[in-house]
Amino acid sequence: MGRPYKGSHLTVNVRVVSAGYFNILRAPLVAGRHFSDTDDMGKPRVMLVNQAFAQKYFPGGDPVGKQVGDPTLSPQSMKRIVGEFEDLKDASLDDEQRPASYYLYNQDAQSTFT
Repeated sequence: MGRPYKGSHLTVNVRVVSAGYFNILRAPLVAGRHFSDTDDMGKPRVMLVNQAFAQKYFPGGDPVGKQVGDPTLSPQSMKRIVGEFEDLKDASLDDEQRPASYYLYNQDAQSTFT
């Protein structure tokens, strides 16, 4: 996230979604762009984040255009933030809003489904 990894654990909800996910939910885009069906395995890996993510990990800044990855910063883990959305409630209504990142299924297909 533009800062060296210092060994602390970062807690982020991770969701793998389709390109149309945010359009279906009518989730307002705060900055950047939506996913596109053309964002596939042949293109650089991208992700979207919620406002809680942006506020916690990029306070006072714009997360769009920043790259994030796992603690090793391996090339396979690197993703560019292309958009920020308003927070979506995906837990109990009285739960604190947690940072969330959204990966595109076309680029991060899983062999399991939950």
